[in-house]
Amino acid sequence: MERRRRPATGRRGDPARRAEVAEVVRAAAAAGLRVAPQSTGHNAAPLAEQGLRDVVLVRLSELTGVTIDEEARTARVLGGTLWCDVVAAAAEHGLAAMHGSSPDVAVAGYALGGGLSWYARRHGLATNSLVAVELVAADGSLVRATAEDEPELFWALRGGGGNFGVVTALELRLLPIADVCAGMLLWDRERAPEVVPAWTAWTRDLPESVTSSMRVMSFPPMPELPPFLSGRRLVVVDGALLEDDGRAAELLAPLRALAPEMDTFGRFRQRDCRRCTWTRPAPLLRSPATPCSATSTTTR
Repeated sequence: MERRRRPATGRRGDPARRAEVAEVVRAAAAAGLRVAPQSTGHNAAPLAEQGLRDVVLVRLSELTGVTIDEEARTARVLGGTLWCDVVAAAAEHGLAAMHGSSPDVAVAGYALGGGLSWYARRHGLATNSLVAVELVAADGSLVRATAEDEPELFWALRGGGGNFGVVTALELRLLPIADVCAGMLLWDRERAPEVVPAWTAWTRDLPESVTSSMRVMSFPPMPELPPFLSGRRLVVVDGALLEDDGRAAELLAPLRALAPEMDTFGRFRQRDCRRCTWTRPAPLLRSPATPCSATSTTTR
């Protein structure tokens, strides 16, 4: 997997410390090369479209770590850290991060680009939870941007993406949410003409405590996938409800009336939320050990 992601005509650095990132950036500038930071490679197509011939690809997968400040309700996250690690660390303190649906997406790219989390309708985008961003600028200097220090850069970083430097750490506000009602409903794709408009109508009057997405997905017939996904074409509705169990059941009733073939909605502790939308209630099915392809159309 590592070999396949290596650029054919570019150069690569794998720094494990902030100072090493600065060294790579300064060396690239001295050589007249561009710099492209990458945490995991999710959404790599725009990078490939720009061409990598004169680029140093700065892979941050070795620069990882999470520190939780329980009293301040914040997390300091190093530049290559994945959301699954942040969710697990915050959950130990009864706190929640503004994560999305995929546990193996890195925090930096998601948060810098906006970040639509499962709590977005009540708490906004993940980028709004940023307290500080530490980065290496184009000249190799180390910069810490907050609302008070480097405020214009901080404004641009929150939603502007990773074009302003190589982000080595972020500080994010956490939410006091220890558990949540979350899960997934699944139908065969033949039910799409019925389910899709029903979900659309259902969302119109939902309270802001509910964030949901609907996807029409096609999965290849691969043994790495669980049987309920392998080779299937499906309609999937997933989401989270910041409600008690009774109110959550009331809100979900119109969708459950459509008789989904799978319903995993239930009360999940935060540390389990990163997998609650793609697992059966029992026994627990884990994600495949190796990545696999699927095509989807997603609406939120």
